[in-house]
Amino acid sequence: MNCSIHTGIDAVAVCCDCGNGVCGTCRNKMFGRNYCDVCASGLEQKMMKRQAPQPPQVVFPPGLPQHALPPHLYKNPTVAAVLSAFIPGAGQVYAGRVGRGVGVFIGTLVLTPIFVGWFLWLAQIFDAHTTAKEHNLELTSR
Repeated sequence: MNCSIHTGIDAVAVCCDCGNGVCGTCRNKMFGRNYCDVCASGLEQKMMKRQAPQPPQVVFPPGLPQHALPPHLYKNPTVAAVLSAFIPGAGQVYAGRVGRGVGVFIGTLVLTPIFVGWFLWLAQIFDAHTTAKEHNLELTSR
């Protein structure tokens, strides 16, 4: 049997896909099997399509425009409010406003004994929620 491409040369193997003879130049050994040039390129194309990486699916928080910033940069307003409910100022710190959070924490500690602190404590929970939303809006306006 001769090579199907180089007809004057003896075949050293047979393509396992089409059955044509292949010489040493045309022989493509893939996965332990012999292929001719045509079948090998078709197999490579099939493998490329099968192994094409899928782009990562990015899910943005509801209500925010879809753009290129990664979701881990956004802050969840509910998480900010819950953090501030347990530790005054923690929600502001979570939303990236460390100075504001420290100020709220100290203000709540100082004013709590005079009952003004209770109002401040409730107000800072709402403020933490708003601060996280502001943080997210700043990210989208970049």
